[in-house]
Amino acid sequence: MVSKKILAATVLGAGMVAGSAHAQFDGFYLGAGLSFFKGEAELSTPLLASKGTRSDDGYRAGLNLNAGYGHSWGNFNLAGEFSYLGNPGKFNYTFLGTPVGVEHEGHWALSVLPGYKLNNSTMLFGRLGYAQGKSSLNIGGTVGEEKFKGTMYGIGVKHAFNRKWSGVFEYQMLSMRSKDPATFGGFTSLKPNPSGFVLGAQYSF
Repeated sequence: MVSKKILAATVLGAGMVAGSAHAQFDGFYLGAGLSFFKGEAELSTPLLASKGTRSDDGYRAGLNLNAGYGHSWGNFNLAGEFSYLGNPGKFNYTFLGTPVGVEHEGHWALSVLPGYKLNNSTMLFGRLGYAQGKSSLNIGGTVGEEKFKGTMYGIGVKHAFNRKWSGVFEYQMLSMRSKDPATFGGFTSLKPNPSGFVLGAQYSF
């Protein structure tokens, strides 16, 4: 009789743990973490007879914030999320004796995240979203800043430690539409494409 009670309690406890992990992926959540991005951009400057893709030598750390809502249907999950990405990177170089620099400021995005649960505590997910942010171009001390719009892509994994907390690791890439900073009279074209990794934690309500 005692062994049956112990067995029943064990099964019930396992079910509660599984259920709590499952609930981690459903409902509202808030998250924060660090981003490690490499600034990259396609830059065309006919005045300098220069065209090509330039990027950072290394990754730069920044802040990542997000808030969203997710819902599961069996092993499948779908979430909507608002996110903020700080310090997506910058780079500088010299061309024909002229210093050139590009700096990406904070970007925000609205995304949908389709996911597939490998088990009750681990889920793989992708990201597709609309992004917007500012980037500046500096040519020989003359600076032009513009607001760019584009797409954010991502792929990552989320692991639930308990019903409330989970850890997230994701690779993200921004693909913004090219634009001519007005400061240069339409003689330049800048297309920001920073990319990198996000490592963070999320709290579910």
